[in-house]
Formats: sequence, C-alpha cells, structure tokens
Amino acid sequence: MLLNYIAKKDITDVGAYAETKKAGQLSKLRDATATETTKTDIKGRTAYVNNVEGILPSSGSKFHFRQTVIDDGGEILLLSVWTTAANYDGKVKDQLDGIVNGLNGL
Repeated sequence: MLLNYIAKKDITDVGAYAETKKAGQLSKLRDATATETTKTDIKGRTAYVNNVEGILPSSGSKFHFRQTVIDDGGEILLLSVWTTAANYDGKVKDQLDGIVNGLNGL
C-alpha cells in the first residue's frame, strides 16, 4: 500500500489528475489494462477509483493495482494498493477494495 498527498492548490481538476495517475501506472506495465475511472464518495469526500492490471517488466509477474484519488479539501490523497493478479481475483479483492474505507482521520 502506498499513501501519498499533494496540495490541492496544484490541481485544478481532480478527475483529470486521477486519469493522469492511471496513465502513469499503465505506462510502467506490459500488456496493461485498466477500468474506467469511477467518481464516488468516500466518507463524505469526492473520490476517483480505477483498477490497473499488467506485467511488471522487471519481474515478469502480473499485478493488480487499485488506485483511489480522494479530494480532501486542501489536499489530494492518492492511495494505491496492489497484489499479484491471481491473488486479487482469488483471495483479496474485497480486502483491497475496502482498505480505503478503513482509513482514519479523513
């Protein structure tokens, strides 16, 4: 899991920022695919969520990434969680999907 933030003053369109982060993740993978970025609400804040899957060139392993960009008012939070693609489909999909809802302090 990776949690990062930037000042919102640097972002004029949070949805476009989420698309940029998705494109960046796709560019790092081989044979990559992604879901549409979905606008949602997380603990009363606007958020954008997408899933990216592809092969890491360094290892040849296929990974699944779930990226969530949250508009927290003064900051933009980026939460990225990942696991192997086989593990995501078979075991941890619900756990990874639910991590963002377990964040305290939002």
